[in-house]
Amino acid sequence: MSRKSRQKQQKKRHPYFVYECVRISTKPGVKWFYGLGKKEKLRLPDEPCLVLVNHTCYFDPLIVAMSLQQPVSFVASESLLRNKISGFIFTNFFNIIPCEKGKQNTEAVREIAHRIRAGEKVCMFAEGNITYDGATAPAMPATGKLAKLLKHTVVTVQTQGGYMSCPRWSKRICRSKVTSRIVRVYSPEEVKAAKASELQEWIDRDLYTEQPQKRDGKWPKYHRSAKGIGFVLYVCPRCGRLGRIRGRGKRIICDCGTVGKWNVHGRIDDGPFEAIYEWNRWQKGRIAEMFEKNEPIDASVPDASLLEITEDHKREIVAEGTLSMDGEHLECGELSFPLGQIVSMDTRNRGILLFSVDDGRYFEVRAKGGYPGLLFKTMFEAWEASIGR
Repeated sequence: MSRKSRQKQQKKRHPYFVYECVRISTKPGVKWFYGLGKKEKLRLPDEPCLVLVNHTCYFDPLIVAMSLQQPVSFVASESLLRNKISGFIFTNFFNIIPCEKGKQNTEAVREIAHRIRAGEKVCMFAEGNITYDGATAPAMPATGKLAKLLKHTVVTVQTQGGYMSCPRWSKRICRSKVTSRIVRVYSPEEVKAAKASELQEWIDRDLYTEQPQKRDGKWPKYHRSAKGIGFVLYVCPRCGRLGRIRGRGKRIICDCGTVGKWNVHGRIDDGPFEAIYEWNRWQKGRIAEMFEKNEPIDASVPDASLLEITEDHKREIVAEGTLSMDGEHLECGELSFPLGQIVSMDTRNRGILLFSVDDGRYFEVRAKGGYPGLLFKTMFEAWEASIGR
């Protein structure tokens, strides 16, 4: 073997060497914190494959890495690359495949296809985002098409229990019992024979779950407050106002008063809904109804900053002022974007809004103290549905 060939082989193996080192060194802590046992040791097929997992919390990559017995390449948000140090580490040592939320990811799809065809295993969180409410969201629209394009083995893996250890809307972390299982392995022959729409339905069915769930017939205790719950609950069921809900201790409150109480089991007492996902389904339906009936919509956030994200992952403030959205425009400060010009919209972290426009520009919206970016994403999706886009 020539020197160049050995160097290429070593470079190819290097990310997995570091991957295994991190996996072994963090395993005791992750196993203690999440209670991972022998049942969670999952063996993937030997051949290259696309591994699809439901996204429950920020620590899912660690949970998946501890569960799977073979190394995988993860598809991750490009926000991890914005810092030079973390960007260097994730790119050169963990070999992640970056994708940009709120933007079409042609390059990421090409890289996924390249690695699988090169014999690797690629893990992707099918929803493209951590669940806000504990229920698995539908997989990204192009997931079925991607599986069909690859024509390789597809493995669906479902995890349970991670959501309440660190809900997306909260900054607090607590121990939880996490379980994981391989739901199904789809052979290349099955993938080739199925339509992309069928693959999409199978993936959604395999990964769907609602959390929290009872364990041994009882609701686990999480000892958590409702602080931050306004990032996911944005429509008040009493007064109907948008973006006014917040958590204070155990109380879920709006400007009109207390609308529920958060208990230690991750459920809601004395409110119109018992679970966050039930409330979220209702409010999504309410937003859709407002667009269908052309009702006036008042969604605004003061002291917001609009940042443009460049191709090298740098950010520059291009506008400051109030963030607002109605049935025709998204505005921030002096800049206004017709909804028809917005190609895609998504959120990251607790609710930071990301969107791209048809001329290729890519933006992020921040606000002092945070804001429910999920509200604006839901409004955009309702607008798209109302015009049949």
